[in-house]
Amino acid sequence: MSYRHLPGNDEQTMPLMLHYRPLGNGLFERACEADTFMGLIAALMESQEYEHTFSAEKRLVKRMQLAAGIEQLYAVFNRTLQITDTPTENGIDVSSDEPMITSLEAIGYCRLVRSTGNVGEKVVEKHHA
Repeated sequence: MSYRHLPGNDEQTMPLMLHYRPLGNGLFERACEADTFMGLIAALMESQEYEHTFSAEKRLVKRMQLAAGIEQLYAVFNRTLQITDTPTENGIDVSSDEPMITSLEAIGYCRLVRSTGNVGEKVVEKHHA
């Protein structure tokens, strides 16, 4: 597995860490880490199959399903989002894994933290933006 969910005050051991499921005031409910953007998407979906067995077409369908769920969540708070295949303001770009993470960060759904190269260092302010 190239991702794992992070409990409260764990150490970052992989190059990419993602805080997600915003609670407001810069706080996030969950955190995960992965060695690739595909791993981050797999962690958001809690699906090892996404990373290891799904075809490119099925991964696109799964990204679209994830985006649709996030779009519905934001609609509850009167925020309109678009599901797109290109970077767009107020849009979720499902064209590939990295653009999707970038667009989710732009709309405030998550925050990406890249490792400084010091694997194993404590991550300060875990789950805070």
